[in-house]
Amino acid sequence: MEFYGLPWWNWLLQAIGLVSSYAGAELNSRLDFRGFYIWIFSNIVLFTVHATSSLWLLCLLDVGYLRLNLRGILHWKRQLAPMRRGS
Repeated sequence: MEFYGLPWWNWLLQAIGLVSSYAGAELNSRLDFRGFYIWIFSNIVLFTVHATSSLWLLCLLDVGYLRLNLRGILHWKRQLAPMRRGS
């Protein structure tokens, strides 16, 4: 089954990527650390969609976002470490 020339699983992965990307951004905006992990999941899903569709520049963007999320996790862990030791 295809819709606009794309298989059903491509549309499903796009929807999962869209919803999880928004959820991750929403959690990050509320200073919730878990948003980074949700965003990483989203980047992996969208990378899969973009790679199977031969959208190589968007794959590069997904890798860039993955890097930013990993940097965010490391930064937040360093920021939280002194607070955890003090309590």
